[in-house]
Amino acid sequence: MLLFPVKNRITVLAGAITLLFLSGCGQTDEKELAPPEDISYQASEKETVTAVKGDRTYAFEHEITLAGYDEVRYKISKEKMSEMETVYDMKLDSVNVVLGDHVKAGQVLVSFSSKELDEQLRQSKQSKELASLNLDHIRRLAALNPGKDYTEQIKVLENECKVADQYIRDVQSVYSQFNIIAEKDGIISMMSTALSQGSIVANDDLFKIVNGDGYYQMDLSMGEKTAGVTAEDFVVGDHYKARDDISKTEYEFVVIAPPSGREEKSNMVFFKPVAATDDFLGQSLEIIGDPITISNICYVNRKTIIKTDEGDFVFVKRDDGFYKAVKVELGDVIENDVVVKKGLNGGENVLIP
Repeated sequence: MLLFPVKNRITVLAGAITLLFLSGCGQTDEKELAPPEDISYQASEKETVTAVKGDRTYAFEHEITLAGYDEVRYKISKEKMSEMETVYDMKLDSVNVVLGDHVKAGQVLVSFSSKELDEQLRQSKQSKELASLNLDHIRRLAALNPGKDYTEQIKVLENECKVADQYIRDVQSVYSQFNIIAEKDGIISMMSTALSQGSIVANDDLFKIVNGDGYYQMDLSMGEKTAGVTAEDFVVGDHYKARDDISKTEYEFVVIAPPSGREEKSNMVFFKPVAATDDFLGQSLEIIGDPITISNICYVNRKTIIKTDEGDFVFVKRDDGFYKAVKVELGDVIENDVVVKKGLNGGENVLIP
């Protein structure tokens, strides 16, 4: 048995947990297995908790995430960002949408501006306007003076209009190349924090736009509030509340049968909003269930667990004030606690290191 007194050092040995006793507490009968590497540690009576044997009740909450939609992600590559900055000196001009907006294919989501391009566009439009006015004037003169030949002047002015039009199209083409434009109809399900604050990070997702007949899914193999719960506990047609943790808005959801192609996912549960809506409810929500009670288990605070290459251990206080290292087999995590399958019986005083 490995022991150590309160307010002394824990020593770590290769391949085993060995504890040295210092500060005048005397030597133990334990034989050193290997030269120890000391790690200073000060314990106190306040740093212990009691392992509990009995029932454990907790509020069931679990994340559900949007799925089953066609999703398009929008980003700007590092190379494109460099071209925008070095060739055109482009700046972010406007962000035209917010999270949850419905967008149409072809809608400009984010636009940029360039002083150089804007000046070229202004001059081209001015040149076209002037050439168009002169062309109109010459054509009126030709109508009033049918005997005079204005063919050459008309040809020159028409060419000036065409050239100005081409410059305008060129500028618009550059902007179309760099402005972010919606490829499909849909709902903005994600918008980057940087973009919402007026900046862009190259290669990061700026938007996600979803469309189609989607659903929400819950993966019971993940999360810390799933002990004692299986997918079989969720019956098709049952209703649950779901909460947006940011706005605290609650919605009513119904359990649905696994969508086509998802039947093999035994740890998954699928939901849809009860009320049909075009509003975007969120990329993820929290399903709220009835309190769950797990009976006749042993559990202890998760902070007591020490993970080593040899397994999981806790330090249990003895009547003489010394602590012994006890190897434990762990089960489900329940909020701040963890189920102990083997190693503790309940009632032990366990150190929080």
